[in-house]
Amino acid sequence: MIKKIDYKIFLLIFVADLVAIALHLHVMEQIVKPLILIWIMVVFIRNARAGHPVFKTAIAAFALSLIGDVLLMLPSQSGIFFLAGMGAFFVSHLFFILTFTRTNSRESQLITRKPVVFLPVILTGIVLYLLLFPHLDLVMKIAVLGYAIAITGMVFTALNRKGRVGYMSFLLLFIGAVLFFISDSLLAVNKFWYSIPASGIMIMSTYMAAQFLIMLGLVRQTGASVN
Repeated sequence: MIKKIDYKIFLLIFVADLVAIALHLHVMEQIVKPLILIWIMVVFIRNARAGHPVFKTAIAAFALSLIGDVLLMLPSQSGIFFLAGMGAFFVSHLFFILTFTRTNSRESQLITRKPVVFLPVILTGIVLYLLLFPHLDLVMKIAVLGYAIAITGMVFTALNRKGRVGYMSFLLLFIGAVLFFISDSLLAVNKFWYSIPASGIMIMSTYMAAQFLIMLGLVRQTGASVN
């Protein structure tokens, strides 16, 4: 069972990171930001059932997100660390997709029952890429396309869990996946197209909430209780 202290520690990390961003405390942010995924993994490992099919792939997804966080913090005039960070998150999304497809339900998949509900997910991903396209060079056009497919696929598979896992597991994880999409979209728009006021706070608040909610949804799926 996830304890109240787990939520309190996450909230402390959450607030500390936003304070560091708001006050431009770069050293503090470099210390606090990796703690987000470290704590999420600690809580997940301690509470999720280790033998469940989602356990190892979820840890891989969280660990790759942690690597991506670290890489995106590193300064690089050539942009190599940004591309490496994107690569880590791209593979992280692939592991999330694999994790989200692992259910023991015999219920038919939502995509076969109600394919129309997936149209907003697909169209949102397409529209975002088309908006960014004119502002990207050739390398980034390819990189962002691959990433857009991956993040859209993550939301797609999160939605497809509906009816195949417990309702709260589905809801928590799906909200988390949508927040992840929003966070990545804000990051992409801010970097390649339009400078968003208070972008750092918006990006990180949605990102931290996303990862935590995904973790809670997966813990519930393994049969553990979440208060």
